[in-house]
Amino acid sequence: TGLVVLGLMIMTSEKKTEAVPLAYFIFPLLSMVAFSFTPVLRKVGLQFVNAPLMGIAVANLAAVTVLLFTSRFLPEAQKFRVTFRAALAIFPAGLVALGAAINFWTSLRDGQLTVVAPLFRLTPVFVLVLSAFFLRGKEIITPRIVASVLVVVLGAVLVTSSR
Repeated sequence: TGLVVLGLMIMTSEKKTEAVPLAYFIFPLLSMVAFSFTPVLRKVGLQFVNAPLMGIAVANLAAVTVLLFTSRFLPEAQKFRVTFRAALAIFPAGLVALGAAINFWTSLRDGQLTVVAPLFRLTPVFVLVLSAFFLRGKEIITPRIVASVLVVVLGAVLVTSSR
């Protein structure tokens, strides 16, 4: 676990002479905490309703309801506005996310959380490869980023192989 954290710290840090404000890390840290709780809550939910698709539906309904309610309080630039062109990109992303969710919820139902969650967190490896292929010129992949992803993967392998 320490290697995973170290790898993420290397990945997100930059070589700068100026100090990075603590506020820069608040949203990623809050996100990390939330993403740490969600698999546990999903696993608990699946003990009551042994149906991954129902879990996905209820979880997404809750998320969409909160998003739609809170959207009106967002600054004007962040309010929901989707053009047809944006929808053409977002809709396939939603379908892929649905496939990922079905697999993740099913693996939570059928497997051990302590094995499934670290394997799921290998996402940075695939993001790195897919970014290099699809976002060439828009995303810069440095040796530092590759090294940090490898440290994260090593940490995840060590966590899951000790089972």
